[in-house]
Amino acid sequence: MTNPDLLLAAVGRAPMAMAVAFMMLSLLASAQTNPANRPDAAVRSIISGVLGELQRWLDTLRGDAALTRQLIERATLPHLDLNHMTRYVLGSYWQNATPAQYARCRCALRAHLLQICSQSMEKYAVTLDQLAHSARVYTWLLRHDTDRRTATVRVLLMAPRLGWIHFELQLYNQDASWKVYEITSSGINLLVGIRSDIQAQLRRDGLEAVIRRLERRTGLLPASHSPPARDSQRR
Repeated sequence: MTNPDLLLAAVGRAPMAMAVAFMMLSLLASAQTNPANRPDAAVRSIISGVLGELQRWLDTLRGDAALTRQLIERATLPHLDLNHMTRYVLGSYWQNATPAQYARCRCALRAHLLQICSQSMEKYAVTLDQLAHSARVYTWLLRHDTDRRTATVRVLLMAPRLGWIHFELQLYNQDASWKVYEITSSGINLLVGIRSDIQAQLRRDGLEAVIRRLERRTGLLPASHSPPARDSQRR
């Protein structure tokens, strides 16, 4: 499966922005908004209001991988649309997955995103620290479909020593809360890299083998667990 370090390296200029975007997801944890509110205004207000807490978080988390993972588990992952992400990564394979397979794949993808997020925060801790002291936040609403309750918001952060960092968030309004299901920076979409890797393995090895491999990769299944025979599902 995709190695978080390799994924970060592969996105070229985008990894730092991706790391910042991951951190912004934590800031979005309190994004309980009126459905009528503009999503760009909600995102800008929340990011601006919570950036001041970033320094305290980093001081507490620095060097403590377990505490970092706990923060992400509590503050970030609940605000990702994991169902949308899982269906996108699996492509047409999700339609033939059993309920148990789908649930396992969703759980494994969640653990995989946790790995990437925690490593990003650790790798770019200095950058995040600088942003906490000097960043100015700008947002633009690129798309807002009120019927489908979806939106695309571009975020631009500017800091004297860092220049500018930008990324785009794809959001879905569920129960008056904006949930993120895609992150894009410099034309790089986080899920595209994961999907490309998984789709190639699905075609070669089948769904069950891919799920088990991802479970082993994320520690949900013991590494010594023997893989099953290749399943016959193809798309």
